[in-house]
Amino acid sequence: MLSALGAVLTDSTGCRLSFGGLGLAVIEKVDMREMRPLPAHGVEVLTDTTATLFGPTGAASVFGPQKGASPAMVASLDAALARFADRVGRIDPSVPGTGAAGGTGFGLLAWGASLVSGAEAVADLTGLSEAITRMDVVITGEGRYDETSSAGKLVGSMLNRCRKHDVRSVVIAGQL
Repeated sequence: MLSALGAVLTDSTGCRLSFGGLGLAVIEKVDMREMRPLPAHGVEVLTDTTATLFGPTGAASVFGPQKGASPAMVASLDAALARFADRVGRIDPSVPGTGAAGGTGFGLLAWGASLVSGAEAVADLTGLSEAITRMDVVITGEGRYDETSSAGKLVGSMLNRCRKHDVRSVVIAGQL
């Protein structure tokens, strides 16, 4: 994401990094001087996860196995993301949502955007936060319902709202 916004990511020889998580394993420098400026009123990014950039609750650990990454690949990706955070500096990689979309949340935060819960924002914007108090049952869904479903995703937010207001809930999922 930072590259798309104009940052230059290079290795120790000054060569630009290849795209993908493992390219970050050799990152040495992040030059953000030529990045596109934020719009005048800033950018608010809606995230669908509370995953951090790296570590036990990080992008690689949480989502890597879902995407077919082996334990060794998860460890390599996690180390690469930690190195990336170190090279960017000044941004806290433990902020919830920095691990969204493989670290895109972190990149956007480094750009100057703010991260907010997408599920909460959409519920408020659509009136769901108030309407759920008048519902008898809520049916929600997820392609794959697993432990990550309650970590910032819409389905987890819906189930929490249902519990809070004593509303019955049903989850339809392609895979449990």
